[in-house]
Amino acid sequence: MNFCTLFWTSFSEIKLRIRNDTRKPIPKNLSASNFYSDLNNCTGRNIPLNSKRIAALSWVLLFVFILFPVSAQNVGDDSPILDGLILPRDFQAYFAPKNTITLPFTSSSSNGIQLAEILPEGTVVEKGKVIAKFMFKWDDVKLRIQQRTEQAVSQKEEEELSQKKKIAQIDFCLGQGTIKAKQAELDLLKKNSLSKIKQRLLECDYKQLSFEEKAMKHKLQAAHENFEKSMKWHQSNVKVWNAYLDTFNKTKDRYEVKASESGTLFFPVVNRLKRKIQKGDRVDSGTHFVSVIRSQSYELVFYVPEALFLKIQPGVEVTILTEKHGEINAKIRETAFFPQPFGDVKMNFNLPNAWDKCFIVKADLPANFPILSNNNVKVRLKH
Repeated sequence: MNFCTLFWTSFSEIKLRIRNDTRKPIPKNLSASNFYSDLNNCTGRNIPLNSKRIAALSWVLLFVFILFPVSAQNVGDDSPILDGLILPRDFQAYFAPKNTITLPFTSSSSNGIQLAEILPEGTVVEKGKVIAKFMFKWDDVKLRIQQRTEQAVSQKEEEELSQKKKIAQIDFCLGQGTIKAKQAELDLLKKNSLSKIKQRLLECDYKQLSFEEKAMKHKLQAAHENFEKSMKWHQSNVKVWNAYLDTFNKTKDRYEVKASESGTLFFPVVNRLKRKIQKGDRVDSGTHFVSVIRSQSYELVFYVPEALFLKIQPGVEVTILTEKHGEINAKIRETAFFPQPFGDVKMNFNLPNAWDKCFIVKADLPANFPILSNNNVKVRLKH
């Protein structure tokens, strides 16, 4: 057997063995000589061993370990490692507001919103305190709405004054007409001492003045009705602009997130950012970016594939792997009754295993568990 045949036969056999049994630990006494004897047993051939063949096999093993590295996880411990989250047990979640505004002078709608200010994580806040502020760029619109509101109020007041002046003039004229009509009526009472021609004239004057009096009464009534309608229109106009101003104020208030109760701030990891939120970050509206925790009690939530479900049960301990604090044990408290797709629990259906089923498992943490800079952790199941 020449060198090329030996190299190819050895390489193919080693590749097949590694692919079929990658989870077995590498034997400590692995060498070219040992592997050569295994190769003879597998192929059924008795290939003579010499220094050249040992050297060739050594090079083959070197190339194989370079091309097919064996991870440290498979060498010492084959316990499955799963994804998990450190979450407070009792908290109030807060979400990024809608970035929309609809007003006469501007209209804008966006799925994203930028964080302008936020209190540090761990800050103790009281009810009503502003936790975070998001970017709001329409402050100039408020001035324009206020100007239009003041203009509407001014028009209403001018119209009201003008209508009242007309009513006063009509009322004055009506008063004068009523006096003249009464005088004409009194003159008619003297008809016995007057000539017939004079009586006719007085009757005509009385009828004319009575008609003018009735006409002025109708005019006065019409003026009052017109005044009421005009005032209703102007009041409606003022009300509309006040509503726009109120909408602006409520919209701006929405960009400030206030604590609805007292507690301590806790930042969850934002899926899109793969980290906790920071000042200046742009996130989607509706994103859970901060929580107010009511008590300093945390829990571990991790996701177990269906194939490993029999390895977990309440009371079993698991190990949390952290970079700064090493390994920390946690005890399983409860498991979900039904499995869910990974895409649902992780809110990401772009994952390769998004449609694989998993169980949500919760575990209690020790009392002195440290707050981590990233609450995404790795969890190792114990045998």
